Amino acid sequence: NPAFGWFLDQLQAFPLSRGQVHPSTLRRSLALLQEGHALVVFPEGTRGDGANLQPARGGAGMLAVRSGCPVVPMYHEGTADVLPRGGRLPRPAAVRVWIGPPIAFRQEAAERAELYEALSRQIMEAIAGLQARAKPPRVAGARSEGPSP
Repeated sequence: NPAFGWFLDQLQAFPLSRGQVHPSTLRRSLALLQEGHALVVFPEGTRGDGANLQPARGGAGMLAVRSGCPVVPMYHEGTADVLPRGGRLPRPAAVRVWIGPPIAFRQEAAERAELYEALSRQIMEAIAGLQARAKPPRVAGARSEGPSP
């Protein structure tokens, strides 16, 4: 979609290949972080269904360790209503975002995939905590206005 591609270019977004990250993408990501820019990374590695969190992949943990930058976990809901899977055009819908406190990771000397995946799981656990705040259990007969983001 050329219009959406233009929009992503304006955000300075760049795609990643799932499964194997090209070294130039890693260098670009680390350079942006070292320059003080924010980088949005989806630890799941793919779009979910909007209701359930997917298992973490190692990329977010690897970037956190290699850059030394803190990770700010975020949970958002409503984006699947804006652009559902397979949808071609976005449509108006409410999107709510919950932001957690930054998580700092020690830079480890060892470069291990298991470490990166464990750190990414920790990030996903923080996001799951935000999701739980966003969707508290409902008590039968109770009326709730919902939590504030």
